[in-house]
Amino acid sequence: MTAGNGAATDHDGGGVTDGADSMLPPKGQSSATFGECLDALGLHAHELLSLGVKPKGGGFEGFQMTVRELKEFDLAQWAECDVWAGLQPMRPVESGRGSAKDVVQLVAVYADLDIGPGKLPDEEAVGGVIGTLSGMLGSRPTYVTFSGHGYQPVWLVKAENGERSELTDEDLTGWGKLVKQVAKEQGGSADSVFDAARILRVPGTTNWKDPSRPMQTKAWLLGGEPVSAANVRHAVATHAVLASRMKTTFSDAPNASAHTGQPASCSYARSMVDGWRSDEPTERHPWATRNGLKLACLLRLGCIDEKFYSSAVEVLAERMEQLCAREEDARAFDPVEVVGAKSSIVETANAKVAAMNYEEVLGAVGRHRHSPNTTAWTPALVRVPQVEAPHRAQRMPTIHSAAYHGPVGEYVRAIAGDTESDPVAVLAQALAWAGCRVGRRAFVRHGSATHYPAVWPLIVGRTSTGRKGSSEQDSLTALSAHSAQPRRRSGLTSGEGLIDALTEQVESEDASGLLVVESEWEGVTSRTRREGNSLSPVLRDAYDFKPLATMNAGENARSVEGYMLTVVGHITPEAFRQGMGVHEGSGGFLNRFLPLLVHRPRTVSWPADPTEEAKVLLKRIATADFCAGEYRLSAEAKQFYMDWYDAYNFALEGESERVAMGVARAVPNVLRLSLIYASLDPHSENTIALCHMQAAVALVEYSCITVRTLLAPGKAGLDGRVLAALREKGEMTREQLGSHFNRHQSAVDLDNALALLANAGLIEQEKVPTKGRSASVYRAAAR
Repeated sequence: MTAGNGAATDHDGGGVTDGADSMLPPKGQSSATFGECLDALGLHAHELLSLGVKPKGGGFEGFQMTVRELKEFDLAQWAECDVWAGLQPMRPVESGRGSAKDVVQLVAVYADLDIGPGKLPDEEAVGGVIGTLSGMLGSRPTYVTFSGHGYQPVWLVKAENGERSELTDEDLTGWGKLVKQVAKEQGGSADSVFDAARILRVPGTTNWKDPSRPMQTKAWLLGGEPVSAANVRHAVATHAVLASRMKTTFSDAPNASAHTGQPASCSYARSMVDGWRSDEPTERHPWATRNGLKLACLLRLGCIDEKFYSSAVEVLAERMEQLCAREEDARAFDPVEVVGAKSSIVETANAKVAAMNYEEVLGAVGRHRHSPNTTAWTPALVRVPQVEAPHRAQRMPTIHSAAYHGPVGEYVRAIAGDTESDPVAVLAQALAWAGCRVGRRAFVRHGSATHYPAVWPLIVGRTSTGRKGSSEQDSLTALSAHSAQPRRRSGLTSGEGLIDALTEQVESEDASGLLVVESEWEGVTSRTRREGNSLSPVLRDAYDFKPLATMNAGENARSVEGYMLTVVGHITPEAFRQGMGVHEGSGGFLNRFLPLLVHRPRTVSWPADPTEEAKVLLKRIATADFCAGEYRLSAEAKQFYMDWYDAYNFALEGESERVAMGVARAVPNVLRLSLIYASLDPHSENTIALCHMQAAVALVEYSCITVRTLLAPGKAGLDGRVLAALREKGEMTREQLGSHFNRHQSAVDLDNALALLANAGLIEQEKVPTKGRSASVYRAAAR
């Protein structure tokens, strides 16, 4: 038989199981030659691969051959030898097969899954590993080889444009750890795949590892689509997060009564677990399996925390033991049926859920909506080292210290001990000022959209303790003292007035933008709600850099383009909830802004004069030279952005509609902020580096947390007023609630508000008998 044109054979036994679900070739599928496998990987004829040959009873010899030579070589010449080959193209070496440093490019990832003692227990476990990895990568393997003692699945990796991948040795190391972890979850282990120069069994040769029982190696083409390097990295990162969250710490015999804590944000989980105690299923194990899967889904969605998850598993095991003791169909019960073994309900459910996509996970638990328990919006910043950050008020949500990057971060740290301003407020306004100064002279492209460094901070703080005005003095006013650009205005009243101001700015040929600062943003929002006022639609278009125009007749018509606008607003939390959260949220007005919750970190009775260090930093920011033109993301920054984007969208799906709409423009804000950070970096050279992207994500994530904090169910809108009424009155019927609002709320709106509060676990509902039909009584849940 030859590598390239030998006759293909049907595998008859060969250790391959039936069934597509196992991700192994079904019986009857024709095996492939090594040459066909190389063709499937898209290797060029002139590329070199490493080989290893070991004759029976002889020593190992390593060398290199081109793909063309391998295809034309008669493998029958190696009939009495063990033969291995690498899959990654290599540079030529004087002797031997080469090492990892000689690998030119990584074109595939693979796993070495042997069956036996200390390895994987059986083919079902092998199929489970391949299926889990395929689910994470989004594709079946390109081909799989039967090595004689196990299986070696191979996935082709290419860039999105069809070129060779950008995999690195670090990616391959992470992939190897992932394979080992998945194999461990299937009750076994996998051989190392960390080395880029790793060689695998050549299909069509014989495995002479046991000379008394030689095994023929074979391969089967599974037709898997190429995966990208980003897919590989995302699989590694996602599984690392899930693995850390899905660890359970309960005994091997959880048969004692357990009390499940109440997750603050998901009544679905609480009612599900409570229902287990009274369920009387006809089939016990299928019932437990279904509920174990739902529980794993709720954990992945963030509906429950690990404490709730662990106690719920104990309830499941306890209830399963009770069901097995029923007199009519009693049988023995072993706790490892539920937890503690590879094949237990809990471990099987976790493995299945890890390979499911978001839609499948959400569908398994009825697509209910909830507010996640986690304080962080996404896990993107988990692996970013914390650095020293200025002190903030303990009552405020935390912000990752990566946000304090560059000269603006240095300035904020320099003045932090001498001012009552919240560091976040100073940071955001200084960045907005710097971006407005750059104007349209720097930009970053995202698909077909072009983004300039325009971010619109909305500083949200109480009138008495927010110190919004102080933060404006420490940032905008202090910077403007060192530079006349950008021009500063206030007094937003109408869309026509804004267009006139922008027209004046453009005609002045000032390269910087127009900076509009409104210290009473509540007044601006009230004006946008007046009939006939065009301010809201004009501002929405201005954020997206669209040409602005009004359709007034004659000389009153106005239009402008090529402008640059930065808006900074100050507002109280109460006004934000009542105005921005209720009226502007649905129109896409709110999410143009970057809401940031602030509070003074300390009291300073007599502020000190700025230090020399602070003055130097201010001048450095205000007069900084920057690279004009297009900025591009470095490979590391782009990968970090892609990881964040996936996690952000996953979190977004689980939010209430109001919160989701409030943060819907996080993507352009991340890109624009990263551009500002990069423009302030004298060494950026038109490149947005990883540090710039991490800083931008840190500030945007804090804004997302701000929106959730202020606009979560029960915090704003009709649902907020309903919850306040229930907390004041103790309990009310549906009819009483309608009367409480003087019948000014429609029945549909009131029902939606009650449903939102119930789904978030903020209210409780009880049916009570009346003279007619039963009525529902609503109470506020314990805080």
